[in-house]
Amino acid sequence: MCGIAGLFRRHGRDRSDAERLCAMTESLVHRGPDDHGYLVLDSRDGRFSLGSEAPAGAEGDVLLGARRLSILDLSSAGRQPLTNETRDIFLTFNGEIYNYVELRAELRGRGHHFASRSDAEVVVHAYEEWGPECVRRFNGMWAFALWDQPRRRLLCSRDRFGAKPFYYRLNGGLFVFGSEIKAILAALHERPSPHWPTILAYLTAGAVCHTVDTFFDGIERLPAAHNLLVSRDRVELVRYWDYQDQSHAYDYRRPAATFAGLFDDAVRLRLRADVPVGLTLSGGVDSASVTAVARRHLPGAPLKAFTAEFPGKPYDERRYAELVARRFDAELYTVAYQPISLVEDLRRVIWYMDYPTPHSQILARWRLMSLAAQHVKVVLEGQGSDEMLAGYPFRYFNHHAAHELRMLGHRGFVRRCGRLIAAGTRMSYRLGGEAIALAASRVLPAVNRLRGSIRLREDVISRELRGLIPGPPGPSAGPQGPFADGVAKALHADHARDMLPQLLKLGDAISMAHSVEARMPFLDYRLVEFAFRLPVQEKFDGVTTKIILRRALGDALPPEIVGRTDKIGFMTPIEEWLAGALDREIRPLLLSPEARRRGVFEPATLARALDRLPRGGRSLALLIYRWLAVEVWFRLFIDAPAPGGARPLPPLVATR
Repeated sequence: MCGIAGLFRRHGRDRSDAERLCAMTESLVHRGPDDHGYLVLDSRDGRFSLGSEAPAGAEGDVLLGARRLSILDLSSAGRQPLTNETRDIFLTFNGEIYNYVELRAELRGRGHHFASRSDAEVVVHAYEEWGPECVRRFNGMWAFALWDQPRRRLLCSRDRFGAKPFYYRLNGGLFVFGSEIKAILAALHERPSPHWPTILAYLTAGAVCHTVDTFFDGIERLPAAHNLLVSRDRVELVRYWDYQDQSHAYDYRRPAATFAGLFDDAVRLRLRADVPVGLTLSGGVDSASVTAVARRHLPGAPLKAFTAEFPGKPYDERRYAELVARRFDAELYTVAYQPISLVEDLRRVIWYMDYPTPHSQILARWRLMSLAAQHVKVVLEGQGSDEMLAGYPFRYFNHHAAHELRMLGHRGFVRRCGRLIAAGTRMSYRLGGEAIALAASRVLPAVNRLRGSIRLREDVISRELRGLIPGPPGPSAGPQGPFADGVAKALHADHARDMLPQLLKLGDAISMAHSVEARMPFLDYRLVEFAFRLPVQEKFDGVTTKIILRRALGDALPPEIVGRTDKIGFMTPIEEWLAGALDREIRPLLLSPEARRRGVFEPATLARALDRLPRGGRSLALLIYRWLAVEVWFRLFIDAPAPGGARPLPPLVATR
């Protein structure tokens, strides 16, 4: 696990590039505090310098750097960049190849020799053996750059789901890449410019990571499940995996048993580490399943778990986390986040994300990862299940109902009709007393607030920027993919484009800010391939979610967890947090002369919206949170007194 960075000058050289490389890797120290290394290579003759000393005076056109977080093989043999025996293949690697033990045995059988016990070295020899297609054999999360001197090309790759980040900028003959955008900024002479379409998508829809574009003009993300080959005269982007792939022969005749076996092996592989491993607990079936299987593979070993609590709130799940911890003999650590300075906390997380964050949960997650870092260097998490197994019932119910209605004319009319009515009734019941009270006394005000928030999303944006908002999508817009069923289409869209990429971006940035590696068993590609081929009825019946998971792991979990119907996403009291900071922090920032001169918002509309916060409800609070995040992002990255991002967290620009 590392922070990686590098440059490839496709035509010519620059004597100052070695200094740039050092600045780039220095900006990633939090991702790799344990070790570092540099490669400077001249591709004309293959001469290079490689080591941990800053490459002062070295000159070349291929430069690779790494900051290492030591997880496997803690010795200096695992230092990066790595090379092969003939010293003509070089690698800088971020992530984990969980099946490295099996791959190393296979490669040794084919005559390859290893100098370390690290998983990263497997990538070097796998490339020698199988070329760029080697990534199809990896079970893991990764982002890497590999220089092939005989072919004089750079292979960049990102894992199937984009768990690890890879950003790049290709401007003329210069290709620059890094684990974070601030590493790329550290290599540039010019001040960064905002990418307005991305900013508008964030402000109007909360969209992050839905395209290859970033908030910085000219800097892109390497898409998940893609290789990028860069040579002097060619740039080629190649997809190496997709959701309809079946890399193994899965037994669909026994779905619960197959799912249980795949999940068990996914957890087993992700427990491989030479450092302490812990877990995060949310109180739901996902993290409880991870905990149950981890305990099975670590009998009698100490097991530490971490959870966030919100005392007195209806979505506080500490009691469920405690129940799971007791059942599996895990030592539970809890953190209760309450902002002292909301803006200061927000600017800290935005600095490490490089992006405005669309989720208020990131503030509590920051505190949670800070706690975990005091005890472990690796955590296992339940991320990735909701978007694969229909964990958001209200998001998928309409698709389910539409499918059932379409099927009413087929065999089983009475049974389908009864099942749909029952599902709708149970869904309404699931809303409970809150829905009844809302229907009795607050429907119209609630609808009006929602309509007002929808209008406000665009009205608060300045007229100049509003002109860049695209028109309504055409008839073909919406979830696309290789699936016919509406629920399956929606799951694919959430997993591949809409929800999961945002959550992975958020999770990686905050865990790595604290030098903690987060591993996600539900993103084992074998499990994903199997689950996406399953009938939707194995995941969602209109009310019950994650049916296959409950069947596969239910016997191992407390019945209170398996039978939960009140589980919701990671909620936070964002309305209270904003109200407490409104006059002291938010108004001075958003209504400041600097913000007015920026021209992003209509000042009068913005001021009226802030006045409505105490009675505007959660939807308005989430909009104000976005506006605040955008303003903080501008001050950190665009208004900085000098270009580049490889410097300590700067102070906020003073406001009046």
